[in-house]
Amino acid sequence: YAYPTQHPTSQLLLPSADAASKHALHGYFDSLRCELGPRGVRVSTVCPGYIRTQLSLNALAPDGSKHGVLDPTTAKGMSPEYVAVKILYTVAEGGRSLVVATPTHHLALYLSFFWPSLLDWVLQQRAKIT
Repeated sequence: YAYPTQHPTSQLLLPSADAASKHALHGYFDSLRCELGPRGVRVSTVCPGYIRTQLSLNALAPDGSKHGVLDPTTAKGMSPEYVAVKILYTVAEGGRSLVVATPTHHLALYLSFFWPSLLDWVLQQRAKIT
């Protein structure tokens, strides 16, 4: 059983190199699911939002030093236990994919399918700010 994980809006957000690599992962695991499904291998793609972990504390700053700061989005994230239960349930049920995220992330995914031009505009405005 394979279950790659990535941020729920990984296919939507900037910077472009990060988004491109995550698009590639989705494509790869979709293909893998089709190729290995007849052999009994199940593949679920898991896209959790922010999880309350020590990731940003232990991340490296651009100069190679320890970042050492708990980012606000991580601090407000979901508990690891909550996400783990959702993943286990999806895997046990043989689910194809799982998005565990905030309503804002779910809205972004919805817009990407049903109103992509609006999402493009929103992300362009976001890019101007950062």
